[in-house]
Amino acid sequence: MLDLLINIEFGGKVYTESTWLNDFVTVQRKLIDYYSSDEAISNLSDKIKGTIERNLYAGNTYTGDAVAPLAPFTVKLKGHAKPFFETGELYRSIAKRKIAKGYELYVLPGRVAIAALLNYGDPDKNLPARPFWGLIPERADVLISQMLNDMDNTYRRAA
Repeated sequence: MLDLLINIEFGGKVYTESTWLNDFVTVQRKLIDYYSSDEAISNLSDKIKGTIERNLYAGNTYTGDAVAPLAPFTVKLKGHAKPFFETGELYRSIAKRKIAKGYELYVLPGRVAIAALLNYGDPDKNLPARPFWGLIPERADVLISQMLNDMDNTYRRAA
């Protein structure tokens, strides 16, 4: 009679045939539970909010490209060339709230009009659109991938 012993190495840990499948399934269930949880959706919305805030701070569109530069007169008036910064109120007004099916990112009341004006521009006032609000699918994929890697590392350490 021939005995066959199967050992599987995953994440730096060796699993024997009697333990590996149960351990692997347990980890996968934890990942599925987490990524369908409110916590995961909240974390992803925090990452998206952070991306929008970084774009505002850096003067970038939601695609990551630089926005149209300020007119020389505006730079002289403001004393700097940061397109989205006057007092920092817009930057601080990006907020998140719980809604029925997840989370919503929005601009706090009092800054909605300026956010819309900056985002869409106004041809009558010779103000170009500087679209900071949004997230391209490629960037969303990067954020989700980062979350998956974080969770994978967490569960590998726990296994």
